[in-house]
Amino acid sequence: MAKTTYVKGLRVFPPHESAPDFVKGTLLITVKDLIDFANENAEYLRDYNGAKQLPCQILSGDDGRLSITLDTWKPKSADNNSESTLPFV
Repeated sequence: MAKTTYVKGLRVFPPHESAPDFVKGTLLITVKDLIDFANENAEYLRDYNGAKQLPCQILSGDDGRLSITLDTWKPKSADNNSESTLPFV
């Protein structure tokens, strides 16, 4: 089983008890921590329309709490050179 890597700089919280039904939660972003994390994990960055993207998954634990993890899945291809490992910023 692959190691779970939690994304630094992203924190997810359930909605406040008085929030309307359309509010699903709150995401807090610590920009510097997220940029540092992306640079430390540059091998997982993907290129989409000329922009670098960091693939993540939103998971729900047994206790119902949400977490954001790094999606480390990579497609098998003969040419992996199309994936760039240049820094995020």
